[in-house]
Amino acid sequence: MSNTLSIGAVTSAIQQLLNHVSTPLPGDPVTDPQLADAQCTARSLDVARDPTDKKNQLNLFLFQIQPSAAFRNMNLHEGDSGQQPLALVLSYVLTAYGASDDDILAHRMLGRAMLMLHDNATITRAQLQATEVAGSDLWQQVERVRIKPLPLGPEEISKLWTGFGKPYRLSVGYEVSVVLIESVNPKISPLPVLTRGRPQPPDFREPGVHVVSNLDLPYPTLDRFEGEAGRPAARIGEELTFFGSNLGGTPIVFHFSHPLAPTLDISTTTAQDASHVTVKLPELPSGDAWPAGLYTVVADVGAPAKTTNALAVALAPKIAITKGLSSATQVEITINVSPGVLAAQKVVLIIGDRQVPAVLPISDPHNINFTVDNPPTGTPVYLRLRVDGVDSLLVADFTVSPPTFDSSQGIPLP
Repeated sequence: MSNTLSIGAVTSAIQQLLNHVSTPLPGDPVTDPQLADAQCTARSLDVARDPTDKKNQLNLFLFQIQPSAAFRNMNLHEGDSGQQPLALVLSYVLTAYGASDDDILAHRMLGRAMLMLHDNATITRAQLQATEVAGSDLWQQVERVRIKPLPLGPEEISKLWTGFGKPYRLSVGYEVSVVLIESVNPKISPLPVLTRGRPQPPDFREPGVHVVSNLDLPYPTLDRFEGEAGRPAARIGEELTFFGSNLGGTPIVFHFSHPLAPTLDISTTTAQDASHVTVKLPELPSGDAWPAGLYTVVADVGAPAKTTNALAVALAPKIAITKGLSSATQVEITINVSPGVLAAQKVVLIIGDRQVPAVLPISDPHNINFTVDNPPTGTPVYLRLRVDGVDSLLVADFTVSPPTFDSSQGIPLP
């Protein structure tokens, strides 16, 4: 999700794309001096065209913002409760003005601009990062921001231009979705449930619904993963076991991809069979090559290599807790975290069931400071650090019955 600068970031990204409308496209003349001065503005329709300006011009006008019905009731982080994100659909109208009000030039520009938007129907992360709206984090949003034509009938377009008291110009409509703006209201993140239903024997584990592969498939597949002690996430320096089928070939290389880091390749030498493979996540220099968060993992098995399906793997941060100055109304907490938190990552401390933002600016990515007002009381109060939606591991061992919380992840308060 993103912040309140996201609407401006979308407009800026499309404007920057359309500023290249003078660049010849396939089928155009190699050089087109008649359109060389063309640029895109972002103004309302009543002031879109300066009467003294006789240059080629595109104008992008955001005329309507509506809630997204598809994302209005989207789920928060699993287990959280609180205000849903603000999900928006942006509606634009694009108008072309030819040099010296030449409609032929306007039509040429409009056709070229429409093809550019058609060929760039998904606004890329790089385009969103390159906008002039400093501080926007829309590029980190998981859901893609997409552009699609918005049909505007004669009545709708006539009302639009009449409302601004301007004579009609040939225009086309576009819809951009989805923009998800995160609520600033506090969320509740309850402690994880340790057991469900009647107690089970110690060797019983059922972490969730499993996808069972057809073992006769010729290609290797990854169904699920498991961290040490049955944990639902991995941590650097620990072993990670992948379960699937046709994984018995050698060599086998796992590729870990994260949007904020280069792809990491791990070749396993651990004994393996067709149904599971264990790898160890190495401690790399400073640990920062393994940013916490969600990774996409694929494996190349055998020679010649056969590539598995992609599997989402959560890499959890390791934390150590230090309590600073405290009183009945306020406590200062420092979290030592490995790997360090990157500047583009979102980090919150969950104390009990409350989410507390970090003290900004973060000067040391390995030591994050938090100030908790009106802290809960108890011995201990359990803490979790959430980095890009992945929590530090609070349960010590999922293989025992019943599982218990890790006492090192709690502190007495106040």
